[in-house]
Amino acid sequence: MEFIKADVLNEKFDVYGKFYEVHKEGHVFHCRSLAVIKRINTKQNQYDALIIMSNPGSCEPERQGDYIYIRVAKDTQTINLTLSKSDPTQHQIMRLMELREWNLAAVINLSDLRCGNMKGFKEKLLLSDQNGFYEHTIFSAEREKELNV
Repeated sequence: MEFIKADVLNEKFDVYGKFYEVHKEGHVFHCRSLAVIKRINTKQNQYDALIIMSNPGSCEPERQGDYIYIRVAKDTQTINLTLSKSDPTQHQIMRLMELREWNLAAVINLSDLRCGNMKGFKEKLLLSDQNGFYEHTIFSAEREKELNV
């Protein structure tokens, strides 16, 4: 398969994210709990794949306050998502989606803390631990319901 450049992928796929911020002990934690990569113009509402990664990386909303509502599976509630800027990791997932002919993929992370490099991510993990912000991890007791969806 030929390598597909990011600008070509961005013409074929949109990326949406569920972003949030947590203010704790004078610190602001920028987070994303879900990303959805969707082939443009697909009507499909069931995921072809669920991708699990360590953290959301450098992704961020395309514009603040631009939200869409997407129903991604039958009999599930509608999820409030915003259009996102794609990042290199998401481009790799898009390439896989092209290869496998997938239309819809979800990306969740072990931690919701957004950071583009592992050194910075480690620092954010330590800071969140020091400030009692544990809900950033999908394994926290407060987020148990999310794993049952």
